[in-house]
Amino acid sequence: VVVIAILGILIAIAVPKFADITGTAQEKAQQATARTIMSAIVMVQAKNPTTEPKDIDADKVNEFLEDLEVVKGDPKEKGKWGFSYTDNKWVFKYYDGTNTKIVNIKGE
Repeated sequence: VVVIAILGILIAIAVPKFADITGTAQEKAQQATARTIMSAIVMVQAKNPTTEPKDIDADKVNEFLEDLEVVKGDPKEKGKWGFSYTDNKWVFKYYDGTNTKIVNIKGE
């Protein structure tokens, strides 16, 4: 009985910690993906130096991405990414099937 009680206490402590770790890992993975998209955008800018940031389209960005396809604006499909250039900064969005989340690449 004591062993079962101890196991119950340990499980009660471990499950919330595991959930927190999983959430943190998902956040870090999303930040890494957003950085990858930003790198592709930088490549597009290097290849097309006269193109204004707001005029960069998703087709050009997708040329530099493998296993990932982005759209310009808000993503509409589950698991998809979008980007936009607003107020002189890049904004990256991820749609999880329910909500669109803005992903900050600086980890703030």
